[in-house]
Amino acid sequence: MSRVYEYFYVLQRILSNYPQWWDFIYYSFVTITTLGYGDITPLKVFPQILVTFESTIGVMLPAIFIGIILYVAGKNAEMPKPRDSDEPDY
Repeated sequence: MSRVYEYFYVLQRILSNYPQWWDFIYYSFVTITTLGYGDITPLKVFPQILVTFESTIGVMLPAIFIGIILYVAGKNAEMPKPRDSDEPDY
């Protein structure tokens, strides 16, 4: 039975060196919100490219969201009615 515990201990030691799934979620959240703590950094090329796109989206997303809100608010605003050309201009 001690062999089973030994295998689990070795497996746990091996897996503890690899990032867990919450590390990826944490890193994505920090990148998208452009906080940039710097405690986790990508070391390979593909994650660096992914982070570049993710940070671009993190900067653009609030601007797009605010633009959509202002567009909808502007469409729903009451526009002044055009004047008839028959009325005299005083």
